[in-house]
Amino acid sequence: RATAIDRAKPAQKQKKGYKVLLEAVTAEKKKLRSKTTYSEAAPPGYTFVPIGYPDLSEHCRETCRRRKLDVYIVSARPGGAERDDPDKISHHIWRIGYHFPDAVVREAVDSLGYVFRRDGKFISRRKQASGNKVASQLARSMAGFEQRMQRGGKPATERETREQVGAAIRDLFPKIPDGDADAIIARAWESGRGTVGNASHLSLARRVQLAVGAHIRHVYTPYDTLLHADSADSANPRDRQRWQHARTVVEPITLSKLKEWRDEGDSAELEETFREVIILDDDDSDDVSDDESEDTSCTADGEEP
Repeated sequence: RATAIDRAKPAQKQKKGYKVLLEAVTAEKKKLRSKTTYSEAAPPGYTFVPIGYPDLSEHCRETCRRRKLDVYIVSARPGGAERDDPDKISHHIWRIGYHFPDAVVREAVDSLGYVFRRDGKFISRRKQASGNKVASQLARSMAGFEQRMQRGGKPATERETREQVGAAIRDLFPKIPDGDADAIIARAWESGRGTVGNASHLSLARRVQLAVGAHIRHVYTPYDTLLHADSADSANPRDRQRWQHARTVVEPITLSKLKEWRDEGDSAELEETFREVIILDDDDSDDVSDDESEDTSCTADGEEP
């Protein structure tokens, strides 16, 4: 029977027989688990994030990649058989947004300082507090009801236009090199030329994707060489067949680079991560075999190494 003195003694903290260390390891980067859909109506448990919020989309993509969560890539509904074929360029240049899990969007919104509105748009808390109820200018242009920023028939300030286009490129192609992004803006949005960047009847998202595809063809494939060899003239019906043939030849290379810049390619990219290593204390290790000790290691996300 315990005495009063015994009962008054503080309970001794049981000593742990191990300690946990974090070990840096290099492992193959997890792929983004994605599906394609043509509906802006998000499935149950998901929220639609339109193109136009680069930081929000990147935060959600990265979270879903690390947690192995499904992401729905939302594209405009195909108008032909080629657009429905994932091996064709036309399947990949109609993207308008993403469906991310509700919990992931909530985390990103809180982390980046956004507020999700009932109309499906996002606005920064800073703008909301100041009474500015206008959603991202970039997102508005993406939605298809943009008004070209014009003054006297000319684009608004070059700096403002470049920032808008640059943000759109980064949202749609997060892995594009800076030099390529700058070259695309300079070429496709050159003032006074009938280039795709100045096609005001197209949404900014559509123009960006067409411009990036054209840049890849001209810079990273033998497309120009094929056209020069065939003396192709797209205005001539006979030469147009050669022009289409050249595009068909370089399509696999173009598509591969397009996916690489979207961070959706097949290349085995490596990343540094951490895993938990459980080390038994010396007093207890005598009773544990080497094989049993090795079984106590696990990765930081609970998987075996």
